[in-house]
Amino acid sequence: MSSIYLDNASSTLIDKKVLQVMQEKINIYGNPSSIHSHGRIAKAEIENSRNIISDILDLNNNQILFTSGGTESNNMAIYGVIESYAIKNIITSNIEHLSVLNYTKFISQKYNIKITYIKVDLNGNIDYQLLYDTLKNNYNNKISTLVSIMHANNEIGNIYDIKSIGIMCRKYNAIYHCDTIQTIGHLKIDDLFIKNTDIITCSGHKIHGPKGIGFICFNRNIQILPILLGGNQENNIRSGTENFIGIIGLAKALEISYNSIDKNINHISNIKSYMINQLTKNIINIKFNGNSNFLNKSIHTILNVVLPIKKNLGKDIIMYMDINNISVSNGSACNSGANNISHVINHINHENIHSSIRFSFSKFTNKYEIDKSIKVLTDLL
Repeated sequence: MSSIYLDNASSTLIDKKVLQVMQEKINIYGNPSSIHSHGRIAKAEIENSRNIISDILDLNNNQILFTSGGTESNNMAIYGVIESYAIKNIITSNIEHLSVLNYTKFISQKYNIKITYIKVDLNGNIDYQLLYDTLKNNYNNKISTLVSIMHANNEIGNIYDIKSIGIMCRKYNAIYHCDTIQTIGHLKIDDLFIKNTDIITCSGHKIHGPKGIGFICFNRNIQILPILLGGNQENNIRSGTENFIGIIGLAKALEISYNSIDKNINHISNIKSYMINQLTKNIINIKFNGNSNFLNKSIHTILNVVLPIKKNLGKDIIMYMDINNISVSNGSACNSGANNISHVINHINHENIHSSIRFSFSKFTNKYEIDKSIKVLTDLL
């Protein structure tokens, strides 16, 4: 039986065209920091990849900084801003990715920084008025506040109004870091409102690129101090020999994504709508977490469902579906471990912790896979 993969918010199948271009370049082995011809060839490929990304995002190439992925990007953005601007206030939410949530908690305790968590309702919607009031109360002529609120939640799919958040931050002299890891490559550039943020982050393996590579984008003249020290790579901000082949793959993956963005959005949105309809039709009392069942309020790649089962059977259902060659999850892969509990679902509605399953789609997902998944699920229920 062929396998079905519906966990694309965790990681995606690498695109064949991405793999091809990486294979073509794999024998370029010079160190990009070396001044000889082998090094210059490698360096040129990195800068070409940087130019591809900056052209797509309508930024200057010096606004792109390559990292090892989303976690490092988020950590580096938060740490770098705090160190550079002597930040006194952090504003975030309790349903951010753990690379933001855990790191802001750690850094706030280490530096005695006040941290404010913006409330979300039972559907995971942010209290924008509270955000506005908090920014206003923290206003200072000198930058002293960092806001870190994501664009689309990786578990419930909710899309947040980063344009409005960015405008608030500019008004009250705060720096806005936005985790766009679930939206870069999936939403049109105009919908990303990149110019209203100060720092955004991306991960290659969420867009059919390789693992172990990501980037940070800087807007305005934001300065950050590095986490990694050593050489002078990446404009003296991130030391270490560059992941040359990963950078090439990341640039190609982003290029492919945006060359077919309309087609992909239409296809995946249809897949998600179809699954919502079939789940509602075939499973009595099924519910949905967050805004994931509303296409105009959530990212089209994510659907988070609440099954009508006993509270402690969610993990068993995931294992049962895996036995039937269907891969799904109950939330972020970063929650893996002993308890495997979603902090997002726990925060918005803890009653649904053990009965929630996240389905996430890609351009490769088809309706047969949806039908097969629903049949396996309904047979079990």
